[in-house]
Amino acid sequence: MNDLFERDGALGTLRALATRSASSRGQVALVHGEAGVGKSALLEAFAARLEPGVRIAWGQCDPLLAPRQLAPFYDIAPVLGQAVRQSLSEGAARATLFHDVLAAIGTLPPGSVLVFEDLHWADHASLDLLTFLARRAAPLRVLLVLTYREGDTGPEHPLAAFLGGLPPSATTRLRLEPLSAAAVHEIARRHGRDGTVLFQATAGNPFFVSEIVAQPAEGAGRVPRSVHDAVLARLSRITPAERLFLETISVAPDAVSAPVMDRLMGEAGLVACAACERRGLIVRDASDRFRFRHELARVATLEALHPEVQRQHHRRLLEVYLGLGEAVPPDLIVHHAKAVGDTGTLVVHARRAARRAAALGAHKEAAAQLAIALRHADEADPQEAAALYQDWAYETSLFQVDDSVVEACREAVRRWRALGRPDRVGDNLRCLWRLHWYRGELVQAEAAAAQAMATLEGLGPSAELARAYALRAHLALLKARRAECIDWGQRAHAMAQAAGDLDTQVQATITAASAMLFEGLDEGRARMEDGLRLALARGDHEQAARAYTNYSEYAIVVHDWPLAERLVHEGLAFDTKHGLESWSDYLVGRHAQLLLLRGRLDEAETVARGVLQAGRGTALMRLPALTSLAVVRSRRGGDDADALLDSALSAAVAAHEQQRLTPVRLALVEHLYLRGDEAAARGHLGAIVDFGTVLLRPWDAGSVRVWAARLGVPVPDDVGMRPTVAQALELAGDPLAAAAAYDERQAPFEAALCRLVAAGTGGASSALQPALAGFEAIGAAAGADAVRRLASRLGRDVPAPRSRRGPYQASRNHPLGLTRKEVQVLALLAEGASNVEIAERLSRSRRTIEHHVSAVLAKLNAGNRLEAVLRAMAEPWIVNR
Repeated sequence: MNDLFERDGALGTLRALATRSASSRGQVALVHGEAGVGKSALLEAFAARLEPGVRIAWGQCDPLLAPRQLAPFYDIAPVLGQAVRQSLSEGAARATLFHDVLAAIGTLPPGSVLVFEDLHWADHASLDLLTFLARRAAPLRVLLVLTYREGDTGPEHPLAAFLGGLPPSATTRLRLEPLSAAAVHEIARRHGRDGTVLFQATAGNPFFVSEIVAQPAEGAGRVPRSVHDAVLARLSRITPAERLFLETISVAPDAVSAPVMDRLMGEAGLVACAACERRGLIVRDASDRFRFRHELARVATLEALHPEVQRQHHRRLLEVYLGLGEAVPPDLIVHHAKAVGDTGTLVVHARRAARRAAALGAHKEAAAQLAIALRHADEADPQEAAALYQDWAYETSLFQVDDSVVEACREAVRRWRALGRPDRVGDNLRCLWRLHWYRGELVQAEAAAAQAMATLEGLGPSAELARAYALRAHLALLKARRAECIDWGQRAHAMAQAAGDLDTQVQATITAASAMLFEGLDEGRARMEDGLRLALARGDHEQAARAYTNYSEYAIVVHDWPLAERLVHEGLAFDTKHGLESWSDYLVGRHAQLLLLRGRLDEAETVARGVLQAGRGTALMRLPALTSLAVVRSRRGGDDADALLDSALSAAVAAHEQQRLTPVRLALVEHLYLRGDEAAARGHLGAIVDFGTVLLRPWDAGSVRVWAARLGVPVPDDVGMRPTVAQALELAGDPLAAAAAYDERQAPFEAALCRLVAAGTGGASSALQPALAGFEAIGAAAGADAVRRLASRLGRDVPAPRSRRGPYQASRNHPLGLTRKEVQVLALLAEGASNVEIAERLSRSRRTIEHHVSAVLAKLNAGNRLEAVLRAMAEPWIVNR
């Protein structure tokens, strides 16, 4: 059946989307329907109707036991170029691969079409990468066509979350319905069939219809009872060689290449393949591989075979694949080894498949591969079995930590202990320690830690012991035990260096440097610079993002504005470039904090709201933005300040970490103090003291002591032993000198607050006027109101509120320094406009627009137009102000 019935509307929509993606913004088309409804036939017709020269590539997902990682991207890699092929072949890190694919698609001609079929069989890595691309479709100016089969997915299927995450503004959904009775009757008429009977037998399913009419009528208008019968009827009418060929490849759920068929069946197989292609029973893909024209036909062919015959075909194909070596994806070997019961081969290649999946960040697929092998652990080699429990527990723990994971880790410990491998015992005890920590089981965690250390230290220096030391350092950092963190971090680094473990060296360096910075040690800067440089050089994106985040927080709280500006802007450009959205959300919150401390309240509010409105990430990752927004609204006298501060406190309490709780409680102290509720402010200050003050960071400790002095609250003697210069001056009884120190640091709110304190506690009523001027200059209405209340109590006059016939100067500045015209240019870039188009729309010369684009790239730390657009998409406030 070559005619395409009742698909003109869908074809027209796809062609319109292709045109739109070429001329303005990239698009996503989602084509779905029941099995056999004609999704592939529609896309083939669409491809045939594209304008000559339009680039199109096809990617296919296959029904393996565990999905092959990034299978459709291997299919389209030839179109995407050498960098993508190399990243795939080398198992590049997720962030690297995502960036390479994005960059490659960005170089395709506008209007190119990328088709990804059968996403109901897709792996998590493919879905994650497609999500990454779909959210950036607009500036790419390509058409992404995605297909999936209804009925094979449910609410818990990973495809459900993927579909929900597609950008509504760029996504068009095309549901294909079965053919109407009228269409089926017309098809039946053309083939001399009874239309009523044909429609009753097929319910209008195009594949069922095509299979039935492709064979001679079975007397008196009868048709086969099912598509299964129709497929077998077609097979009965071809040559024995062709039928053997189809039965042989029916056990392969993926496409089969000509070299594989040659090894399977020799020249006769290739001849049979060509004959089946001519008959339309199989189709050739863009990589010159062959598959059944429809999956339903393959399954029907397979199910008609005796189980022993199926096993024979699986065995032959497995032998061919094993003979081809590393070139064959291990997922395929696992699939066929499972079918023939070859446990040894299955276990070895399942672990190989899991390693490849994990390298790509597809940890659920890695766990699925290991789970297949784990069912046969007792039949496997004892060392392989122990490794299976170890690997499955680790991979699964990356997305869930439940009793089964803990028990698998314990089983790994037992098996390695029975094999006399204390190094593996210690490494698994380290993992068990981590699992208990995540579950909040601190007693069990400490017990596992003690056993791990005792076991590994008894063996002497090793890479395993270095990793244990690095984890211990990280946990000490989270618990604010900075001296302990530095010690363990230095031990981990030295041991990892001796073992040649560069990854652990980088992690340990950044962890120890963070503790040094938060302890106020000057050497922390040099160590963190080294850690950041090493992470960037090695392409360790997560550790680099971690370094940018921790280092920028330090720079902000010590008021080193040039360093803070550099780290925030470099870090955000880095996170956006590599798709590290959870890290970028956290860092944007730090950017808001930076603007807040510099007195740029309007800009801080804009940036913080941008993160919170995006709705991404965990509550912990959004906490810096939420805290900054709460403080902004408090200082500006907003009615929503109380609710925002309560939300920030709830999130900080849930984290149960001093480094997150203390800043929120201090914000509440300031909020209540400015509103005259000193009793409630003392309550929050007392809560900080009750939580424990010995391990407070120096600047937090100094703030606690300063507020305690202002409110008359006693605090332990060890609090604030290393205050900042300004804090020390106020603690010495000279808040006006402290204000001058804050002026030097360009921290206007803190300077005004010190002058308010001076007027209220030191009798320096002359400070009222400069305090009021300082608050009003930045729009801190709550501070200005506090000054007026104090002046009223003191019987002093202060000027009436300044006229606010327009925004403060700060609100007229863009947080990234973009001019109004540059914001317009960036917005048009995000729409996919070229320089010529932008020049026409803004009535400017092309040379002027080129200058604006260059300025935008520089201010956004973007290497090219695409990176600038991605930054604007990640932080919509940049253009929506």
